[in-house]
Amino acid sequence: MRGGAPHAFGASMGTLKRIMSEVSFLRPNVVYDAFRVFLLQPRINEGFVRYTTRVALTAFWPVAVVGVVASLVGISTVTRSAWLPDWKLNAPDWVQVLVSFSDIVIFGPLVETAMMFVIIWFLSRIRASGIWLAVASAVVWGLLHARSGVMIKFITAWPFFCFTIVLLELEKRSKDYAWVVVSVIHGIYNVFALALELVLARIFDPAFDL
Repeated sequence: MRGGAPHAFGASMGTLKRIMSEVSFLRPNVVYDAFRVFLLQPRINEGFVRYTTRVALTAFWPVAVVGVVASLVGISTVTRSAWLPDWKLNAPDWVQVLVSFSDIVIFGPLVETAMMFVIIWFLSRIRASGIWLAVASAVVWGLLHARSGVMIKFITAWPFFCFTIVLLELEKRSKDYAWVVVSVIHGIYNVFALALELVLARIFDPAFDL
């Protein structure tokens, strides 16, 4: 009997460790896999435009909900210096509009997607993988938006979580292909986000002069 107690205790501790391991690691990865497969992977016979737009919307709608709710309760999500260009839409300088729009929709996503490869490589060196790699990448990108307020950092993390998952999946096929597709998704997302910011600025910030 005396020998059985330590054995039973050891078995119980082993069971507890296994349960904790499943709670801490298995379940998040199950959610991650489900999210990756059902929302972010290309579907059978799904065209390029439809796929990239669908993923961009997946990344955008939670940000839109948070942005609208935050604006309704008085938390500003608008930071002109960090996001909205000074376009003066009442008397626009169309060259400035074209340059800044191209930066937001084309060149910015291309550069940031290239940077994502470097950040993901670095994070993978410290043994981040799966959902934890995507989360770490999202946190890094939230922090990199240093000019933005806390709310902008928070809502920036989610789309980059999605972008990272897509990048990890598509680079199995080709890094160049992954770079192009994620850049396009990022550009479409930025169009949606810019439109939302302009609407929120017009409605909730009387001092915001367009």
